[in-house]
Amino acid sequence: MAGSATATLNGTPLPAGGLTLDTSGATPKIVFPANYANAPGSGDDTVVLTFKTKVADVGANTRTSASLTNQGTL
Repeated sequence: MAGSATATLNGTPLPAGGLTLDTSGATPKIVFPANYANAPGSGDDTVVLTFKTKVADVGANTRTSASLTNQGTL
């Protein structure tokens, strides 16, 4: 749903000049700069992308009809 996407890095808003949230197309995505690096000794970074979507209200779209595949691309 347009305007619903949000993203965080380690629980805080994405830092200016770093990762960016791109909602220009049909699939929201987080864009990493070419020089992105996790600071040595800082532990793992956690990136969270959250968005809402609509599912068509048809008989085939039920939780028992088949596997619902989630997919991510890095």
